Amino acid sequence: MLCLYSQPDTPDSPRYPSTPVEQGMRHFALCITNGIAFQKMLQQEELPLLFGSPGRWPHSTAWHVADPTGHQIEVVQ
Repeated sequence: MLCLYSQPDTPDSPRYPSTPVEQGMRHFALCITNGIAFQKMLQQEELPLLFGSPGRWPHSTAWHVADPTGHQIEVVQ
């Protein structure tokens, strides 16, 4: 599943820092089934997490990372 989130009028904040304006997109989300394997991959690749990830919700867990150009990626299990 791919979720694209676009809201260019959202003001910058710690939760939604500036991203390349020409893209007009704050982040996209990917749904995974194995959070343990994803967490291990994050550690192996030494990818920094954003926003104090992981965020734990009643029915999901979400990690936030950035690609090399600064686009935010949310990964949800």
